[in-house]
This record gives sequence, C-alpha cells and structure tokens, in this order.
Amino acid sequence: MDTLSYEAQQRRLRVVGSCGNDDAPRIHDAVLSLARRGGTLIVDLTAVTEVTSEVGRALLTAQEAADRCRVTLIRKSGSPVDTCLRAAQPAARSGSRRAMTGVDSTPCTRTEATMVKDTVDHSQSAPSSGASPAAYAR
Repeated sequence: MDTLSYEAQQRRLRVVGSCGNDDAPRIHDAVLSLARRGGTLIVDLTAVTEVTSEVGRALLTAQEAADRCRVTLIRKSGSPVDTCLRAAQPAARSGSRRAMTGVDSTPCTRTEATMVKDTVDHSQSAPSSGASPAAYAR
C-alpha cells in the first residue's frame, strides 16, 4: 500500500494505493488499535486502486472485532474494494472469528459499511462533484 494515514480530528483512517496480502495484518492492526478508543472510526478506502481478498477479510474481521467502536468502511461503488468486500462479507460472517483473526472477539452490533456511489449529472459535460452515499448496516 502506498499510504496508511490517520486524521485524528475526523477519526479517519485513509488507505491509499494498491493493497496486497502483506498489507492485510497492518491494516487489521491499525483498525483495531484506533477502534480501542471507542466512538466512531471511518476507514476511507476510496483511494485504494487494487485489493486482495486477504485485505478484504482483514478489514471485515477488524470491523467485527471493534466491540466499543462503530467502524465505517467507505469505498466507491463498483470499485475493486467494493467487489472484494462484497465477496468477503459472507465468509467473514459465517466463519469463526477466532479462526480468521487468531483471537476471540465479541461482535459489534453497531458496525456498518458505507458505499459511496459515483454519480454523473448528464445535463452537464463533466461529472458532478456530489456523491450519493448508500449505507449497508449489518
């Protein structure tokens, strides 16, 4: 991955670039570490260009393990991240948390994933700057 940065004032973790299997533990640990503070954590994945299924599982298991924190995963609709998270979601929910993360954890009932859908205003020649968010709460 190119960049993993945290914006404390917004409680936002930004992930930028291509994310491979080697990045999965770092992303998982970063989400859990920041989630320990409680409240809400936004994981901004809109600048991720490529992602592996291992990273998708790491994100979803970290989201599940964040027992005192609402973790919101933001990505672009139809992006590689969106496709990966949708594919990883059934496996993350049906599998054992211990088997996937190596630790026992209590599921958070206040987690959600948010998908940002890119929209185009066909009345103008350029894409609109507004995005229409669609929330998928578990």
